[in-house]
Amino acid sequence: MKRSPASATKRKSKGSLDDGVQSALAWLKRHSSKANRDGMARYAIPSDNALGVSVANIRVLGKRLGRNHELAGALWDTGVYEARMLTSFVDEPERVTAAQMDRWSRDFDNWAIVDTDANGNDLPAGGSRIHTPGIGVHRVWVNGKLVADSNGILKDAPKAGKVLREFSA
Repeated sequence: MKRSPASATKRKSKGSLDDGVQSALAWLKRHSSKANRDGMARYAIPSDNALGVSVANIRVLGKRLGRNHELAGALWDTGVYEARMLTSFVDEPERVTAAQMDRWSRDFDNWAIVDTDANGNDLPAGGSRIHTPGIGVHRVWVNGKLVADSNGILKDAPKAGKVLREFSA
């Protein structure tokens, strides 16, 4: 039976996605070291599912791969620490949804994943950082600007994202 062009393309895309994941994992394995994996313990990063690849090398691979939302999702699903770190460098921020981040956040098991993913996939689709009522919260300040109080996010709250390089008293 002959396949329609649409299903043939879909099947090819799935194969290409699997090939992309396997290629990325192979690259990560080639650039891993026991010393890096052992060093993760100094930073309280679990190494159960880690290969031992430096963040600098993960960034190099991210640049080589370019942006690809589907690949990012498939890399996350591997459960490999470095593959999950890589998602922050290959996912397409404009396509990241709050549902995706909620799903991924259930898998967060260390500060490094949280920091890296939050920097790469911050505020999906322009969403809010605060998803729950501010019960017990008096005020939230970001970069010296009041952004939320006990009633929630302020109506005209400034957008966060500016890196502070100086501090004044």
